[in-house]
Parts: sequence; C-alpha cells; structure tokens
Amino acid sequence: MQLEYSKYMAVGLAGQIAGTFEPKRILSLLAEGAALAVGAPVEFGTDPEKQCVALTAVDSFIGVSILPLGKEQSDAGVVEYKAETMAAVMQMGRIYVKASAAVAAGAEVIPATSGKFAAGTSDAVVKAFAVSAAAADGDLFMIELTGLQGTAAS
Repeated sequence: MQLEYSKYMAVGLAGQIAGTFEPKRILSLLAEGAALAVGAPVEFGTDPEKQCVALTAVDSFIGVSILPLGKEQSDAGVVEYKAETMAAVMQMGRIYVKASAAVAAGAEVIPATSGKFAAGTSDAVVKAFAVSAAAADGDLFMIELTGLQGTAAS
C-alpha cells in the first residue's frame, strides 16, 4: 500500500501508452521463456507469429512491451510479464520508455539490449523519435514509434 506521495510525480510510467488519438499498432504475443520487463524493447521469439523475447540485437527490434491496466508490481517493485503469459507489444504509437543517456526532443532513438533507449540511428528497421527529452540514464521520456518496426513475421 502506498503511504507517501511525491509532490512532483512522474508524468508517466515505463511502458505506459502516451498518446490517446494517434494511430497505434499493438501485437499480442507470448513472453517466451523468461519474464519480460514492461516498457522494454522486444524482438520476435522462436515462433515469430506467437512469441516475443527481450531484445538481443538492435536490428531485431519489433516494438516496446506495454504496461497494461491493472498490472501489479511485485514486492520488489518490478512490473513484468511472467514467462509464457500474453504480452502487449506496441509497434506504432507513443509510449514512455527509459533513457540510457541524455536524449534531445526530436532526436532519432534506438533501443538497447539493456532495455533502455538512446539517441542514434539504425538501418531502416528502427523508426522511433524522442517526443520529449531525457536528461540522464534512467530518465523517463516519451518516444513515437512512427512505423512498423522490424521485419514482418513470416
């Protein structure tokens, strides 16, 4: 139970959908093999039509795992999808994520295997831009996934 409230609360949470009227594309996939953090970049799993896993290579990026309504955190304060449970993955739209370094608003961003995002470019696989700025590692900021990420499932 939360007993204290901050005067300056965060604008959102990692994995929280940020826009309300923008077009969105969200996939439903099983978190394959291990727990999957909310707000983390993901890639297709062994069966690309059914499964996803935490990102292992930038060029495999397909989207960001979404914080669903009613998802509770563990006693350790971790919010994640348990292994083999249904995970929502955003491929297009606005979502809050964590930065791995300072990011300027408007900059192109790429995911990292650390589960965070940084300013940078990739081949045409990653199509994401910072909507808001992040000052340092671990800061929450909004990105816009502007197109379908990664390669379509076969």
